[in-house]
Amino acid sequence: MRLRVTFAIPFGSRVAYDYPHHLGAMVYTLLGHVAPDLSARLHAKGLWTDQSRPYKLFTFSQLWGGPGTTKATRQGLVFDTEKLQWRFDAAADMVTTLLADALLAAERVRIGSLDAAVREIATEKEPDFAAQPLALTALSPLVASVFSEELATRYADPKDDDFWRILETNLYRKWTAFTGEPPSGPVTFTPDREYLRRNPRTSKRVVFKTGGAIVGHLVPFALSGPTELLRLAYRAGLGGKNALGFGMVAAAKGGKERVAEETENVPPCDC
Repeated sequence: MRLRVTFAIPFGSRVAYDYPHHLGAMVYTLLGHVAPDLSARLHAKGLWTDQSRPYKLFTFSQLWGGPGTTKATRQGLVFDTEKLQWRFDAAADMVTTLLADALLAAERVRIGSLDAAVREIATEKEPDFAAQPLALTALSPLVASVFSEELATRYADPKDDDFWRILETNLYRKWTAFTGEPPSGPVTFTPDREYLRRNPRTSKRVVFKTGGAIVGHLVPFALSGPTELLRLAYRAGLGGKNALGFGMVAAAKGGKERVAEETENVPPCDC
């Protein structure tokens, strides 16, 4: 059950580039108002585990004000609009329902320096997961990383097969953590090679004031496999750092232009 939340903000509001961190903090704070024990467990270790790997199994999009409404400055983002949209999804409907209740009760929220009023909460219809291959695009950057002794973290690139293998393995682990069962079958990622050829810079980097940076990629692709695995990918997010606002996907609409439609709020990087 995906939420689409509309926030009202003062025209010209500013927010730092690491605002996804504040969105994540907002989620835990709101959940803490209605379900403090669940929020504490979710924040500390997550509610699901596979082979000692904890998973929180929720994800969210960037803030989006519409085409041409976001300006990048040295201090952060400036929104030339009075309305922002934000999407949230989770593997467990319980988490989404509790967050919706908390948002309605709160009426106003803080996202870093941004003061926002909750104007509308709607649910979005899920795509038909049986209609495969399912064309998807990223609403927030996809993170595919592995541990590297030289670099601590090595980020893969979607032009390489490693990127898609990491996403695949990560999805299987999430499924096992969520259900306690092995996957019922394999999934197949088919990247849009033509898009990658025409757009060599797909990387986005978010530098957090708390330390470190995360590199992800905005790319379209197709996904095939068991419908229950595709549904989990859609709800919980693909790749790593989902609970920090990475890895949310949506069914592609209107062709590949969707990739750029709601993703202007994270600056590109040569990485």
